[in-house]
Amino acid sequence: MRYSILPLLSATLTISQITAVLAAPRSPANTKVTHQFSSLTRAENIAARPNGDLLVMALNAPEILLVDPTLPSQPDLPIARFPDARSTHGIAEIAPDVFAVGVGDYIVGVGTTFGNYSIWKVDMRPLRLTRDNATGGATIEQAAEISLIADVPESKLFNGMTHLGGDSPYVLVADSVLGAVFRVNTQTGDYKIVIQDALLNPVPGAPVQIGINGIHMRDSDLYFSQMFLDGGFLGKCPVHLSGPDAGSMSGNFTIIAKNGPNDDFAIRAETGDIYTTTHFTNEMQRVRLDGSFETIAGSPDDPLFANNTAAAWGRGETDKDVLYVSTVGGDGVEPSRDGARVVAVDFRRS
Repeated sequence: MRYSILPLLSATLTISQITAVLAAPRSPANTKVTHQFSSLTRAENIAARPNGDLLVMALNAPEILLVDPTLPSQPDLPIARFPDARSTHGIAEIAPDVFAVGVGDYIVGVGTTFGNYSIWKVDMRPLRLTRDNATGGATIEQAAEISLIADVPESKLFNGMTHLGGDSPYVLVADSVLGAVFRVNTQTGDYKIVIQDALLNPVPGAPVQIGINGIHMRDSDLYFSQMFLDGGFLGKCPVHLSGPDAGSMSGNFTIIAKNGPNDDFAIRAETGDIYTTTHFTNEMQRVRLDGSFETIAGSPDDPLFANNTAAAWGRGETDKDVLYVSTVGGDGVEPSRDGARVVAVDFRRS
């Protein structure tokens, strides 16, 4: 059964608003478009490979797209596609250049099919490309390897994902409708709900029925974003890292900042600062652990960050201080409006 929770994972702008947006960009000079996708693409999540390439999850297709941030004019390049699915969601690196990916049955502007979500492994190490220097395009000579880890029929809407850390076999996966976190063993396929709380639930009557959204581990704390409850906030809780209780809470929730609606985010390892996407307000915020926050890029009338969804720090030789931000693009619903993009926020110049 398909459940419509419109405009789930999407924001809506009128045509007049879009016109106004295009006339009034507000992004600072240290931002630029790294890749502009076709008008049919909606980006949901993003991760960086060890070699610096970016992996972008398509919200409106069961595929992963590869972006080389040094080639802004390259054509779209799908490098993995999943059967019997319509969308990709969270992603987490579980070993060097090996990723777990959430795959599901979500249609932009329609809704989600409960129970049609799964976790897959994507091994990027075998991938071999031949580059066309003239066009910036690439031909896949040897594909990445994909394999099913687990079907999760109890799921309703997978969203953010994070590896528990170290050599753990576990990833944690947020379910935005259940208000829960699944633990999935990437080696055996075993899974269970390890965290479920009203603090993670969607809010009845909110513009979209999404509660917990992005999740990321830092040390022994699980950081999470809540889209609408109490106006939207970022929080964290300590979790067990090993043993039978791995992934479950070992202490209480802490609210870091009530900073408004949040989509996914990235954590600066050195400082613990959180760089969060606001999706609906087209902004990037920096949230410090003392609860203070500020807008660092974008604005409600900025098309560059339209409906931003996730962020990842660069991992190439020269871009470790560059934050790459994925966007849904356009008005978030109509594919003819404007395609998704990856935007670079360069802190080397700030």
